[in-house]
Amino acid sequence: MKKLLSIILACAVIPVFAKVESHWDGGRNTPVHRLALNDEFGDVIVPGAPNALPLSTRKTCGQCHDYDTIASGWHFNMSCTNVVHGRRGEPWFLIDPLSGSQIPMSLRDWQGTHKPEQLGMTDWEWVYAFGRHMPGGDRADPKDIYAEGGPRARWDVSGPVEINCFACHSQSAEYDHSEWVRLILRQNFRWAATGALGLGEIRGMGSRVADYWGVLRGLNRDDSVFAVPPHVVYDMRHFDAKNRTVLQVGAPRNENCLSCHSTSQAGMPHKDIDGDVHLRAGMSCADCHSNGENHAIARGYEGDTTGKMDKTRASASCVGCHVGSDRARAGRHGAPAPQHVGIPVSHFRELSCTVCHSGVTEDGALAEVRTSRANRMGVYGRARWATPQPFILEPVFVRNGAGKIEPRRMVWPAFWGVRAENDAASISPLRPETVTEACAGLLDVREQVGLVLGALATDPSIPGIPVLVIDGKLFKRHLDGYAELAGDTTQADGFYYQTATNMIAVIPPFDPNADTEKMTEAQLEARQDNEKLLGNLLQTLDAAPMAVTNGFGAVVYGDKLFFRGGDADAMISTNAPTKVDASAVGWYKDGAFTALVSAYATKNVKELGDSTCSITETMVAAALKRLAEAGHARAVYVAHGQVWELKADGNLSAKVSKVAEPVSWAVGHDVRPARMARGARPSKCNDCHTVGSTFFFAKVASTGPLLTARKLVKMQHDFMGLSGSYNKVFGTTFLMRPFFKVFLWTVFVILVLVTVAFAAAAVPALLAKGGIPYGKPSERLMVMIDRGAAIGLVLASAYLCLSGLLGWCFHLLTGYILVFHMVGGGLFAACLLALIWLRGGRRIANPRRNTLWMIVMLLGVGVVFTAVAPMMTWFGEGWQWLLLWCHRFVTMTFLAVAAWMLLTGGRKE
Repeated sequence: MKKLLSIILACAVIPVFAKVESHWDGGRNTPVHRLALNDEFGDVIVPGAPNALPLSTRKTCGQCHDYDTIASGWHFNMSCTNVVHGRRGEPWFLIDPLSGSQIPMSLRDWQGTHKPEQLGMTDWEWVYAFGRHMPGGDRADPKDIYAEGGPRARWDVSGPVEINCFACHSQSAEYDHSEWVRLILRQNFRWAATGALGLGEIRGMGSRVADYWGVLRGLNRDDSVFAVPPHVVYDMRHFDAKNRTVLQVGAPRNENCLSCHSTSQAGMPHKDIDGDVHLRAGMSCADCHSNGENHAIARGYEGDTTGKMDKTRASASCVGCHVGSDRARAGRHGAPAPQHVGIPVSHFRELSCTVCHSGVTEDGALAEVRTSRANRMGVYGRARWATPQPFILEPVFVRNGAGKIEPRRMVWPAFWGVRAENDAASISPLRPETVTEACAGLLDVREQVGLVLGALATDPSIPGIPVLVIDGKLFKRHLDGYAELAGDTTQADGFYYQTATNMIAVIPPFDPNADTEKMTEAQLEARQDNEKLLGNLLQTLDAAPMAVTNGFGAVVYGDKLFFRGGDADAMISTNAPTKVDASAVGWYKDGAFTALVSAYATKNVKELGDSTCSITETMVAAALKRLAEAGHARAVYVAHGQVWELKADGNLSAKVSKVAEPVSWAVGHDVRPARMARGARPSKCNDCHTVGSTFFFAKVASTGPLLTARKLVKMQHDFMGLSGSYNKVFGTTFLMRPFFKVFLWTVFVILVLVTVAFAAAAVPALLAKGGIPYGKPSERLMVMIDRGAAIGLVLASAYLCLSGLLGWCFHLLTGYILVFHMVGGGLFAACLLALIWLRGGRRIANPRRNTLWMIVMLLGVGVVFTAVAPMMTWFGEGWQWLLLWCHRFVTMTFLAVAAWMLLTGGRKE
């Protein structure tokens, strides 16, 4: 019985010890991670053994850390593990330059994005498309990799992508993000972490292996050259005699974060990039974007309460760190307190900190930017990885859900789709490969020209680089195989060989009808040389892969056509199907001659020129027609905020649609120092408040892969939800503001002097000279001025009181209410000055009221001072708030005392 109880107790205790106990003991040092590695089956890896498997982070790192808890973190819960998806961030972009597609996608419920199911993408295809910058987990790490098979889901071949702890935590100089990308694109998912960490060399490609291959099958004995399954050859230098290795891990370094979160302005040289002010000061990304073991990373977004709002998360924002809040005390990491000298406090209610302090573009101007995840930057190798698509604009100032204006990066989606039969506003996107397959020969015009130029370059005897001239524009073949603009030329249209000194026509000069008997020996020799060149050209074209479908390479001279054929591949001459005025090179098949490159292709290549766009309106029209013929009857193209459709007359119509609206996400970095912020010296207020301010009136033109003049253009203030006319008027007031300040300070000084006069009774004689000159010709005019000033003072006081209360209680002192408040303030000051001159002597003459008048004048001094002082760039945010509250109370007190005096006999005086 005791033995049985012992067994039961042991079985009950085993799960307790098996469960990972994740905790921090308080030590602030990083432990040395010297340990044996485990594979996905939980077995210890013997690196020298044949067919050793790659490491598994679940089974290796999970020995000490709670893998499932980590998997609920922000980086890994992209679809289902967290019901709160937080504020919108940067989506994924499925790009395909060939079809002109840039489709914003996300597994989160973010407006304007598409989910993979909408495009018929499997989870495996999703990972294959975006795994290059994914940290693994979630849909990349399915519970059952064999649940979804077939050619479109090769989990059994590629394996899952477990959480890649090393992408963030590796401290090793050998960790290579580019190697991770290469292995993902080779469908070597389960090997990617091992290869990127540099523990061994990953050989073979999952993309070349049959669908039925599995990791336990080992190498392919039938093919050791091409269809080699992925496998790892460990570098034994990293392991000790006990098969242990030291994993160099620690808190994430900036370099780790920047592998996926870099942003730079398109075309900006590296030397001109300043970077974030926090990183320049020695901080790290993890200082602000920190987390516990649950990896609920603080996103640094003011008001974002996703997850538990603890002390760290509450302070991980501009306001929380620099200003402080009810949840966090300011000053973490030595954050300085902002001064904000001269900036009205209304700015902090309407604008996010990032409006003035964040952005990667030069001087914060609107420009095109690139990001790592969207544009595939930071992946290095012989191939060119980075792409201009998607086309991202920054900063576009948008009012967010909390009512604040913030800078954002903005992208207009571009994709082909089909309208729903019963809902014209609903458009289902088509996969890019579906479009390119249906529209073969219509969208790859640059590639068609590049293919021909590449074929011409295979002849070793050519005298230069093959180029194509179209309407004075010179095109050459890019390393990636497409035609790119290389400059201007005066040569006639056609193919040439470009040398260092001249241009040589690809088609050698040759006259088939020339009388050889009348030629000199030199002319005959030249003719024979050109005939050889012609033969080499035809032979080069016949050897090109495209000859399989296009036919024989051929050249037409007038009414004669030359091609190679027969048993000996001799050059054959025959009558041309159509006589040409100039010689032409092309293809000859079934008795028909076609140009080497179609007129359609050359027209569109010339139109595209050196643009980063990839399709034209002509190409869109042709593709829509082809898609309709392929069965997509209601095919459309979405780009530039519009839906493009083919009309009955063959022309394109473009209509603004909600489905084509841009997607945007908030800009957090790079943070600029205060002296480089928007509104800093020397421009100060003029950075935003001028008649033509770029902040309010910069034109934001839609971007995309479609080359068109029919772009959508909006002003910045349209995205802010502000009135353009009002901001023009408000900007105009800043032209007069210097004079207004001088005037108000003059009034202030006069009021001070008058107040001193009332207090000390030192200037009664001076005021006695004022007043209405009774009995004189100007008496009537002065009476009118006196009454007008009194009426103006009452009206100005009433409006100032009402608008001030609206601003105080309901925050409505903005827009035209604010403009007229300023006008009312000026009217109040002018009328007050006039009445002092006309009635001041009589006020002093009434000794019973002098004390009250002294109080009124003192309050008037306070009113004017607290109105004009905030307009000066003298005071910081704290003083700004103090002056605002002083202005409110002093003004209300002034109006109350003035009204009381008026009701107690002031009119008789």
